[in-house]
Amino acid sequence: MSQRGLLIFPNPDKGERVKAGPDAFMPFAPFRLLLSGPPNSGKRNLILNVVHFMDPKPSAFHVVHYQPNTSEYDVLADEYGAPVYIYDPEDPPTTDNLVQPDPPDDLTDPEKISELGAYPLVILDEVTRNLKNESFHRIERLLNFDSSHKNTNVICSIQDLTMVDHRHRHAFNQFCLWPFTDKRQKASAATWVGMDPGMLDQMFALCDTDKKQFIWIDTEPSEPKWKYRLCLTEPISKK
Repeated sequence: MSQRGLLIFPNPDKGERVKAGPDAFMPFAPFRLLLSGPPNSGKRNLILNVVHFMDPKPSAFHVVHYQPNTSEYDVLADEYGAPVYIYDPEDPPTTDNLVQPDPPDDLTDPEKISELGAYPLVILDEVTRNLKNESFHRIERLLNFDSSHKNTNVICSIQDLTMVDHRHRHAFNQFCLWPFTDKRQKASAATWVGMDPGMLDQMFALCDTDKKQFIWIDTEPSEPKWKYRLCLTEPISKK
């Protein structure tokens, strides 16, 4: 009797899976990246670095932030020419916002626009689980549907890891973790990334006294060597 295997049927809603940038350490797109670290540890700086290494650049930046007049991410529009949209956590972007955003208020440099890609990027800045029902479900849809079906990259930056709801956290496939002093957060982090807490401690020990250092864990690496990294670019080998 001949053996029969599963056939592969492409999903027309999902684009071709490509790297988010040419460097080997860059994740596949679309990705869902969770950053968790204390204040002044460099989370925003890391976000800007990830965008710097993306090629092509996002088509638009959708920033969910408690400060409606924040200028934290203006540099993205200035540097890359893509429009930046700011949302209140109680009114996060919908699928329609991502697929057909409003035209930017200011005319954008056409030369920069021509260099942009097709994937938008959503930044969730300190958006916790304490959201109203509609807002909570929009974030859940963003992570569990819009990202994969509408080719949307997502970066979530938060100080307290445990403030991310369990219905959201399972969608993340990239983690950047700064050493925790809170045992509760450390235990949660180890569980989320499928790692023994002792191993996570060993990795955190690689971070020196500079609180800017962190561990990057890629659950879907292009090569095994890029699964665990110190900061963005230094692979960590398991022994």
